[in-house]
Amino acid sequence: MHTSVLRRPILLGVSSLAAATLIATGAPSAQAATTVPGGVSARNSRSPLTAAEVTAIRTGLVDSLQHTVNALAEKSGKHDHQYFSHGVWHNTAPQCLRCDTGPAVASAELATLTGNAVDQRRAVETFDTAITHHRHHSGAFGPPSGSETGPGIQTALFANELGEAYLVLGTRLSTTVRTRWRNAIAGAANYLVRDGNLSWYTNGNITLANSLTMALAAEVTGEPKYVADYHQALSFSLHPPQKRWHGFGLHITRKPKGPVGYGGAGYLAEQGAHKPGFDADYTQLQTSDAVQLYLLTGDPKALWLTTLLVDRLLPRVHFGKWLLNTSNGSRHPQHHRYINYTTAGLPVLALDTDRPGLARHAASQITRVEQVFAGAAHYSNIGMYYGFGDDPVSDLIALSGGPIAQISSVR
Repeated sequence: MHTSVLRRPILLGVSSLAAATLIATGAPSAQAATTVPGGVSARNSRSPLTAAEVTAIRTGLVDSLQHTVNALAEKSGKHDHQYFSHGVWHNTAPQCLRCDTGPAVASAELATLTGNAVDQRRAVETFDTAITHHRHHSGAFGPPSGSETGPGIQTALFANELGEAYLVLGTRLSTTVRTRWRNAIAGAANYLVRDGNLSWYTNGNITLANSLTMALAAEVTGEPKYVADYHQALSFSLHPPQKRWHGFGLHITRKPKGPVGYGGAGYLAEQGAHKPGFDADYTQLQTSDAVQLYLLTGDPKALWLTTLLVDRLLPRVHFGKWLLNTSNGSRHPQHHRYINYTTAGLPVLALDTDRPGLARHAASQITRVEQVFAGAAHYSNIGMYYGFGDDPVSDLIALSGGPIAQISSVR
């Protein structure tokens, strides 16, 4: 699939992470960022969506997201408790750093696609303020949210938002800001390594988030040590030692029969009150992590994992209404429980693999994403705020040319 505009200028060379993938797989250097196992192009030109259709879908999502972010940012009156001021997105939910900064990731992507200086200012002020007030001397970010007992989860998830904003804004950021953000991302990664997070299985979605932090540190710094940390973190996430972490890791419920995970299905175990197992709600969150990992780095293994996770969930999805049946999960054991299906996994597979069946549904699902996130302008929900940095932004990156790493890697 080819979009009508190039997302960013192509720079010579490949990213540190793409280079590591090249070495690990033995793939030809010219295809380091685009070749997946089996020789299938990650940006598949056989997608049934035309360039005009992709442009129309992207334009609709940009317009909707812009309207919603503006509504979140503007204070309409004295009783409006959702607004942006001096680097802070105010709302009535309990404080959650990674949640409160979610809209800034959307602002960063909108600034990149539209050139809107207001969106760029909001993004820069948000993350500069968070770095100033929430970064610890250790490199961690806090305070922890909810029942979290330490800064590890907050650090990884916030660093991932910061890293995503760094990569999508690219050279639009000043050298001073890039240096400040790069140091914060590297510091967060160093903290996670020192604290032992790369070998501690909290849950599947968190281990994937740790992997993404290491990948982003590798991308923004170019330092080989973070490439090694990334491979360690992802390997642990998928295949932790079962003697210590029995039941955790990747469970393949249907073995892939082709490249990019074709024909397969799987999930990363999540543990609630009982033993680790399948939880559809958190598998959707894992999918969002895997999608970000793919779109921000171009790593083929992330696309493979995305395929397994999406195909594990699709039988539980009500197409059209776009509701996901999360009943009887390991962390959400309730019966007859449904949530919105908003992950960008389906559109990414529709655009980047030969999945014409999914392509027919991509526009409908993205329209549902627009509707769901537009609702956040009318109520305060920390999960929705955090989600701004995940699903709609991932949709826009996918619709605007695919993985950032194969287009540019800004130092």
